Amino acid sequence: MITVAIFINGNLIMARSAVNKRCADSMGRVCYSVDGGSHIRHNPGDGYVVLAKKMLDSIVEERQSKKEFIICNYCQGKGYLLAPDDCRDDCPYCKGTGMEEKT
Repeated sequence: MITVAIFINGNLIMARSAVNKRCADSMGRVCYSVDGGSHIRHNPGDGYVVLAKKMLDSIVEERQSKKEFIICNYCQGKGYLLAPDDCRDDCPYCKGTGMEEKT
């Protein structure tokens, strides 16, 4: 899992997380499931900075929204839980982001 977060003056403004779905297309690009519901295909040879930029490009800026986020208490910010078979499952509360909206 990779998370890109934007902080301004120490305040979290926005975060985007993606989970490697462990599949690749015929061109060797790996599929990442993004918390916003989209999918990103990324060539691992391009590096993580390129992946982070693709994730940031998937954000639609919400100018009037004053949402605040905190670290998910259920998964402690990891974004996943270990299933009985030791496979990682996305956290059902934060949907794999590691962050939840502050209420």
